[in-house]
Amino acid sequence: MKVHIRYYAKYVDYTGTKIEDMEVERMTIAELLDVIKLKHSRLREDKTSLVALNSRFVNEGMIISDGDTVSIFPPVSGG
Repeated sequence: MKVHIRYYAKYVDYTGTKIEDMEVERMTIAELLDVIKLKHSRLREDKTSLVALNSRFVNEGMIISDGDTVSIFPPVSGG
């Protein structure tokens, strides 16, 4: 199945793209993140990321479906 991956902030620099499509098997967000980190090793620098599935923030146990858009944001802090 095909999923659309969107990267934000420094992750665009790490991956060299804002958007990429990936062909994957049925899996969780956590499993997809593992696949993405194998492909883009610099993403391993951050222990945590914010993940949205179809514009809703979700936990990493959610199952992805064909045609889903997964958005990945680096950790943020503010003051």
